[in-house]
Amino acid sequence: GEDLDLAQKVVFGGGSSVDQFVSREAGKLVVAVPADAQDGKLGLIAASQVQTESAVSLVMVVPAIADINPNPAKNGGTVTITGTDLDLVTSVVFGGGKNGEIQNASATELTVKVPDDATAAAVTLNTAANKSVASTAVLGLVKPVIESFSPMETQANKDITITGTDLDLVVKVIFGGDKEGTIVSASATELTVTVPPGTLSGAFTLVARNGDMTVSTQELTILASNVPIILSMPTQAKPGEMITIEGEKLDLLTDVIFPVGIKATMFGIKTATILQVVVPPDVQKGIGVITFVTSENETTTSPPINFQGVDVVADPTLVFFNFDNLNRWWGDTGDNENDPDLSLDGSNYFRVNGSLSGWTGFFWRNGKNEFPADVIGTNVSSYVLKFDVNILEPITGGEFAWRFKGSSGDFWYYWKPWEATGSYMTPGWITVTIPLTAFSAGGAPITDMSTINEDFGVAFNSGSSTVNACFDNVRFELQ
Repeated sequence: GEDLDLAQKVVFGGGSSVDQFVSREAGKLVVAVPADAQDGKLGLIAASQVQTESAVSLVMVVPAIADINPNPAKNGGTVTITGTDLDLVTSVVFGGGKNGEIQNASATELTVKVPDDATAAAVTLNTAANKSVASTAVLGLVKPVIESFSPMETQANKDITITGTDLDLVVKVIFGGDKEGTIVSASATELTVTVPPGTLSGAFTLVARNGDMTVSTQELTILASNVPIILSMPTQAKPGEMITIEGEKLDLLTDVIFPVGIKATMFGIKTATILQVVVPPDVQKGIGVITFVTSENETTTSPPINFQGVDVVADPTLVFFNFDNLNRWWGDTGDNENDPDLSLDGSNYFRVNGSLSGWTGFFWRNGKNEFPADVIGTNVSSYVLKFDVNILEPITGGEFAWRFKGSSGDFWYYWKPWEATGSYMTPGWITVTIPLTAFSAGGAPITDMSTINEDFGVAFNSGSSTVNACFDNVRFELQ
C-alpha cells in the first residue's frame, strides 16, 4: 500500500490488535498475526487516530483433519489426530459436548485424552480464531464385552466373576429386578460383583462411564436363599429408639449389628415379617447401615439409615425455623449452610462459627410471620419448644437466650448447659426440649401464646465463648 509507515496499530477481525511490527515501510507493513485474530478486514490506525480499512478480508486458516487413530477409541484412553495446522487448535470436543485434554500438539499431530463420559460422535477442533472443523468420520467408542461369567447360578450377597474386554470401563452392574450390584474389583479383563438382595433371575447389564450399556447374552439364575429381605424401615433413628423393620425371613436372624460392630441386645416383636429392635445407645452417629446375620452365617445389609440423637418432627406445621423456606429476617452472625457431612437430612441448617462476646443475634423474625403460636393459645402447659442442635466445639460461657415477645410481655428462656460443668459440646445432633411454661417475663410465665406478636428467635448473650454450632427444626410440639 501507500504511507504504511504512518500506521501505529493494526486491528484484526474480532478486535485483537498489534502495535509492534516485524518491519514497517511506506510501501509494505509486516506484522505477526495474533493467535485469536478472526476473519475480517484489517484496520490500520495512524497516530492521528485516523483508521484505514483494507479492501479485502483476511481469512484465517482452518485446521484440517486427515485421520483419527484408534477408531474406535476408549474412554479414558488417548487418540492421535493427524492433519495440518493442528497447532492452531485450542480445544477438542468429543461426543456429548465433552472436552478432551490435549496432551501433545504440533502442526501435524495432536494427542488427546478421551473424556470418561464422551459418547460416539464426530470430533470437533476449535481454534482461538473462533473457527472449528469436525471430523468427517464418527469416532466410535469401545464398549465393555462380556465373554463369560461364573457361577451362572448363585444366591444374593454372593460374588460373581465376569470375564471379557474393556471391563475397566464399567461403573455399574444392574441385575434383574433393577438391583445394582457392588463392584468388588475391576480390571480390563475381569470384574467381580456382589449380587444384591432382591435380585431376580435374568440377564444383567454393564453400564460404562459414558452411559453405554452391554447386556449379557446368558441369564444369571438366582437360587433361593435364606437371607432376609428388607422391604421397609425408617431412614432416620436415634440411640435408644425402637425401630420397626418389615420384610421377609426376618425370623432367621441371629444377630443385628449396628455401626460400628455393635450388636443389638434389645428387641420387641420378632416374626418372619416384622422385626422390632432398639438402636444401641453407643451407635456411631451419622449415615450407616445395619448388618443382619443368619444362623447359617449369611449376611445382608439394610438401606442407609441416619443415626442421630434427634427426635422426629411430630408436626411440620409447628416448625417456624427450618432454614429452607422458614428463614431469619435478621441476625448478627451465622448463615444457612448445607454440608452433607453435617446436615441431618440433606436440607439446610443454620451455622454459627466464631468467637462471641455479649449480645449477638442468631436468627429472628417478628410479627407472627409463619409463627404457629395461635395453635397453642392458652394451652401453654401442653406444649414444648424443641430445637435440634449440634455443638461442634466446647462452649464455655454465655447463654443462648430464647425470646418470645408480644403484647402480654417479653418472655425469655436462657439455655446454658455448660454452666454446670464449665464446658459443653454435643455428641452430634441432639434435640433440646424446653417446656413453654419455663419462659418468663419478670418471673411471670406465658399464659397465652397468641399474644406473641413481636420478636421471636435466639441470641448469644451474657458472656464470651467460641460458638461453633448448627441449628435446625425449631418447633413447637404437643407433649
